[in-house]
Amino acid sequence: MIRFATQDDIPIIVDIHSQSLSEDYLPKLGKKVMHGYYNTFVKKNPVILFEEKKCIIGFAALSICPICLKSVFVKYYKTIIMKVLLQPDLWCQTLWLAIYSKRHDYDYPEISFIAIEKEHRRAGIGSQLINWVCNFLSKKGIEYLQVKTESNNTLANNFYKKNVFNVVYVEKRFKRNFNIYLREVKSGNS
Repeated sequence: MIRFATQDDIPIIVDIHSQSLSEDYLPKLGKKVMHGYYNTFVKKNPVILFEEKKCIIGFAALSICPICLKSVFVKYYKTIIMKVLLQPDLWCQTLWLAIYSKRHDYDYPEISFIAIEKEHRRAGIGSQLINWVCNFLSKKGIEYLQVKTESNNTLANNFYKKNVFNVVYVEKRFKRNFNIYLREVKSGNS
């Protein structure tokens, strides 16, 4: 079953995000910051859940209305500073996110995160979530869906290409490259 998340689902979303995307920026900041992020995110944006036997096993976080990351940083600044001091590789990304005001360069909704529990991967759940999101956006008259992933993340890049996304440009961010993908929501399997 696919449904929208509520505030009550945030602890499970945080757990799945932490487990499935452990090398991502947010899990490195800790669950306290992640809870704050998703509490802010869910107030303005849908998080779409995939459930099986009443257990949430995956989600897609869809950014339609950009959230102010600065408010999350201000609220959790002590925790973030401690994490950055202990993990200096987080400094550049924290600085970039704190000052970068634009959510993305296109005026299209963006899948900020998509995560599936490891034991349920390669079962088509991510593709089902993307197709559900595309149908949802199509009904709202939105033409495109955007996603961003690191250029060297072969698994993610292959996944998005398989799901009818096309690279429109590469964003450079502190010695890292990110592929920016767009998908017409009415094309593919949606």
